[in-house]
Amino acid sequence: VQILYSSIFFMAYKRMHGTIFCRITNVILTRIKKHRKINLAQLKRILCSKFGNNYFCKQNHRHILLNAMEYLLYTKRLFLSNGPTRRNSVETDITVNNSEIIYSEYFYYSIFHTQYLFLGYNGLFALVFIYAQEKDLVTSELLLKFKDAFFSNSSNILAQNVITAYDPFQIALSRNRLQDHLVTNHYFSNRINGCGNPVGDQKYSGRCWIFACLNVVRVPFMKYYNIKKFEFSQAHMFFWDKIERCNFFLNTIVSTAKNGESLDSRSVMILLKKPIEDGGYWNMAVNIIKKYGLMPKFSFSESYSSEDSKELNSILNSKAIFEFFLREFAIVLHDMVTNSDTDSNISDQIEKDMCIVFRIVGVCLGIPQQTFKWQYRLNEYDPICHRDFTPLEFYNTMIEPIFHIEDKVSLISDPRPDNAFGKLYTMDLIGNVIEGSKTIRNNQPIEVLLEACKQSIAMLDEPVWYSCEVDQRFSNELGIEDLKIHDMESIFGTNTSISMTKSERILYSDSYPTHAMVLTGFHEENNEVTRWCVENSWGKYNTTTNGYLLMTTEWFKEYVFEVIVDKKLLPKCVLDVFSQEPIVLPVWDKLASHLR
Repeated sequence: VQILYSSIFFMAYKRMHGTIFCRITNVILTRIKKHRKINLAQLKRILCSKFGNNYFCKQNHRHILLNAMEYLLYTKRLFLSNGPTRRNSVETDITVNNSEIIYSEYFYYSIFHTQYLFLGYNGLFALVFIYAQEKDLVTSELLLKFKDAFFSNSSNILAQNVITAYDPFQIALSRNRLQDHLVTNHYFSNRINGCGNPVGDQKYSGRCWIFACLNVVRVPFMKYYNIKKFEFSQAHMFFWDKIERCNFFLNTIVSTAKNGESLDSRSVMILLKKPIEDGGYWNMAVNIIKKYGLMPKFSFSESYSSEDSKELNSILNSKAIFEFFLREFAIVLHDMVTNSDTDSNISDQIEKDMCIVFRIVGVCLGIPQQTFKWQYRLNEYDPICHRDFTPLEFYNTMIEPIFHIEDKVSLISDPRPDNAFGKLYTMDLIGNVIEGSKTIRNNQPIEVLLEACKQSIAMLDEPVWYSCEVDQRFSNELGIEDLKIHDMESIFGTNTSISMTKSERILYSDSYPTHAMVLTGFHEENNEVTRWCVENSWGKYNTTTNGYLLMTTEWFKEYVFEVIVDKKLLPKCVLDVFSQEPIVLPVWDKLASHLR
């Protein structure tokens, strides 16, 4: 590949006028359009006749181009690239087999020592190869063959008649598997009492990680104070997360600029793609709790924009109606760093920007009060009223002594070959509170996570926060997560069982963490855990089981990624991993997706 790049570069930059390169590719693509395949000998003859020595100062330069194209055709590899984002010259439109290809000529404006010159052309060479291989085309003859095979099978016709009229996932529900779960009636041999009253509902927001965290914290709190029904304010945490995360984004833009990262670097592009969103992680919830504390839900209730946060995020991210937004702030800060402005001036600018952010968030969500009165009833005739608290005082006085959030640690199960078990990992450029903790994950086999969750419920009577890919092999209406809940094979006539390993699914972007929930129980038969009780945050009317789900252990092994457990449950060999220097994974890592 390097020889190929060097050959094309030397020919194009030194000896060949840029537009002539476009003309050559036009000739090639026209030939392909006409005949749908390309003969290398014919290609050489066409190029030599169309473009003689007038365009090549030396004969061997023409052969360099021909040999480069021959190499591409021979190796049958596609060297595709996005190329540079800047387009400084006239674009040329080419139509091949009714497909429009737009490419730019970068010859004049590309710098000699950069790789961008060739990257823009790779797509063209790949296109030459694609259309050159007639066997790779979807021909009318091939489509006719597919169609005849489809209608020759009566099962396909029956399936088509049904599925075109109904939801495929409803039709594919396995009656035999469903009957097995209905017989159990969601019974669990070990279950924590007092969970989920009331069941949380994040509505149309991506706050599952906040709800799951607070659902874990409220269990020991309610038990200690003998409270039957209680919720912490999710909107309170959401408010401060929005403030902190905007500040985190602006400071991260500054730090990446100071480190010399360009705006088209992969890290900065990901930051700018979504400056603010709802999704998060356990450690981000802990950061907010430790800095701002907690308060009861009745002290700071939900608002329209906390339950449906799309508009709020849109206002913060982009200029919709307002004259201010995070990406414009980023432009100013990036320019200040580029122009070597002082740190003091940059900090002053961030402070001005954050004043606007606070105003937007305050208008949309309301602003939490500084103090509130904590009162509750043990029973109808016994009201108890404590003094006024600040949210931080409330956490430090009433919650922290009975629930030590600092003792909870993260275990993940990431079986990718490059991410070894028994190692500590963290993620770059992901967080909310600048001075808060980073996401620290101890990578262990899935069996370690299963045992830790079992011990947390059975020994400590504590629920477990966990992350998973919630939509895979899942019946939302029935509240069942089971690898065999859908019988797609009977409908589509093809094997739909899991063939990829968990590692392969992560590597090929088929599976990644999307949602956080809480484990509140498990069922054990013959010393083996077969299913788990899950508290979700989609409201009690979302499923037939009042907001709770049933998850099989087989599903756990395939689609659960992270659990939060007390470190006292872990053996020494697992605990020792936390003393390692964490390996930093990039912000674009497959498991760096925010939980919503």
